[in-house]
Amino acid sequence: MFFEFKHLKAMNMGYFEHMFISLNYVAILFISAIKALIHSFIPDLFETSTSQCIVEINNKLSKHHTKK
Repeated sequence: MFFEFKHLKAMNMGYFEHMFISLNYVAILFISAIKALIHSFIPDLFETSTSQCIVEINNKLSKHHTKK
């Protein structure tokens, strides 16, 4: 096979499960980037959104990496 998906085997995940989780990270980071952009122009808005995003991503990564 062209792709062996060693990462998926190491994480004990299926292709679509991994894709769904990864796309969820994309959505979280995209929304966070928009909030950070708005915050750069209007500092009183989204004051803690970047910190909250980091915590959320860290919690999700910890959950999925302990799944092994």
